[in-house]
Amino acid sequence: MTTTIELDEGEYYVQSRYATARVSPSGYLYNLGVHVDHRGNGHGTALMRDVCAFADRLALTLTLHCRDALVRWYEQLGFVRADIPGLPGTGVGMRRAPAGS
Repeated sequence: MTTTIELDEGEYYVQSRYATARVSPSGYLYNLGVHVDHRGNGHGTALMRDVCAFADRLALTLTLHCRDALVRWYEQLGFVRADIPGLPGTGVGMRRAPAGS
């Protein structure tokens, strides 16, 4: 799978064939989505691995809010639960520090 990451209106737009996400310059990850016909086939995981590698190269800490049902999935990608005041969104706060930090 090929993932492209482009700067779009001051934010990073991440896209593969069946999945997309946005990352703000401060590292807030949002609008992660996988096309409904292709969920459960690893497209979201592959996209997120590319997002994490990109964030590592920039030494960028990623933050997000997710539903309880997704916490374990994000933990498998290196995120930990975190109290993140001031972030937009609702749900469980999660954070992933850059590799090597």
